Amino acid sequence: MSTSQAINQRPNILLIVVDDQSPFELKAYNPDSPLETPNLDRLAAEGIVLDAAYHMGSFAEPSAPLPAI
Repeated sequence: MSTSQAINQRPNILLIVVDDQSPFELKAYNPDSPLETPNLDRLAAEGIVLDAAYHMGSFAEPSAPLPAI
């Protein structure tokens, strides 16, 4: 197998990671969502949408420093 054949056989993977967004805001998970996300909707319709993920880290850390009291 040549290098170009091997490259053409690799899957295209697009991982989108967002902070502080509910999946139910996207039509891929909630068809009644009022948000218009045509590009994400098209990607979801043409690909695979995952509906479960596991995170082994902490969820309780603040994303910004807390103000001094």
